Amino acid sequence: DDLVLSGNCLIADNGVSMNGDVVNNGYLQNVYGNHTLYLNGDFTNNGTVRNNPSGYTFYTQLKQDVTNNGSWTNTRNYVNGTIDQTITIENPNEITADVRFDSDIAVAPYQWRFNGSNLNDPDFVGETGSQLDWEVPVASGWFGTFDCDTGGGLSRNIIVIESGAAPDTPQNLTIEISGGNVNLDWDDAAGATSYTVYSDTDPYGTFTTNEGIVAVSEWSEAIPTDIKYYRVTASN
Repeated sequence: DDLVLSGNCLIADNGVSMNGDVVNNGYLQNVYGNHTLYLNGDFTNNGTVRNNPSGYTFYTQLKQDVTNNGSWTNTRNYVNGTIDQTITIENPNEITADVRFDSDIAVAPYQWRFNGSNLNDPDFVGETGSQLDWEVPVASGWFGTFDCDTGGGLSRNIIVIESGAAPDTPQNLTIEISGGNVNLDWDDAAGATSYTVYSDTDPYGTFTTNEGIVAVSEWSEAIPTDIKYYRVTASN
């Protein structure tokens, strides 16, 4: 079931799981000992996530989407779902705790990417491993889409955005003719929940013909009888 936490919520055992969506409006921490909390639904922090002030360490495993609108300072947080995950930052409430992204595909070699380009930056450790560690707070300097190019294909997307921010513009639109269809493909846009495909017979036209709305970064139609040009926009 979904939970709303208020006051002091003390995790007293290792491996506690919360399976619904969780909203924390109070203090979420371990009691005594080094404990891990499994958050299997969406998690929104409006309060404080921290270690026990007596010095013990507190970890979370985050399986779905995350929103931070509070203080977040515990030892480490593993972002390790199996489908696309979104981390929403309610500025200026950055996540200052350690954050680790796990690839959901455990096949070497590994190369983490940011907005489609290979990641190689001192703000991160582990760019060529299955786990990517943030060395800086999760904040506005790295709003965009992370994924891992593995020996078993591309991992899920982990999208870091600011609350209310407009999605990025879709990039790297490609068009392919195959099997009697025109197939469009483009990179996922950070913050996008849907894409609209427009067309025009003039490459400098107004592109007001709405060809359809999709939730994924691809679209196709039968080969048109006349020349068409396409444009894709993102929405959230």
